[in-house]
Amino acid sequence: MSLRLEWLKEKENINDINLWYNKYYDYFSSAIIRHSKSIMDYGCGIGYYIVPISQNEKCEFLGVEKDLDIIDYLKAKGQKEVINLIEFEKIIKNGKPLFDLILLIDVLHNYYFSMADRALLISKLKRCLNKKGRIVTTFN
Repeated sequence: MSLRLEWLKEKENINDINLWYNKYYDYFSSAIIRHSKSIMDYGCGIGYYIVPISQNEKCEFLGVEKDLDIIDYLKAKGQKEVINLIEFEKIIKNGKPLFDLILLIDVLHNYYFSMADRALLISKLKRCLNKKGRIVTTFN
């Protein structure tokens, strides 16, 4: 098990997914998610966003995660639509599927991504959007 997964699982016990769901989901959902038929959560971690979305919304969703242990963890919890970065690159090369919404929440940390790397990633993600699609992100 990766150290990141161990840390995230510990964090999950402290700041449970339900905490996010109860505090933010109604606003977030009504403002953005309910108008989306297909959603990608890039850097989905242990599923703070993708789990409530998959349980409460009638849309297609895809989680993208770099940590293979986390992908296995999510799949064991029933989240089948989670892929690794290699599979994500194939999506970009194929030009499909197109998403209405891409979540890029708590991913673009300044100690992982330079400004150039951030721009490159956002450019890649834009290629996965439909014409009226949106990217929702936070910067750290």
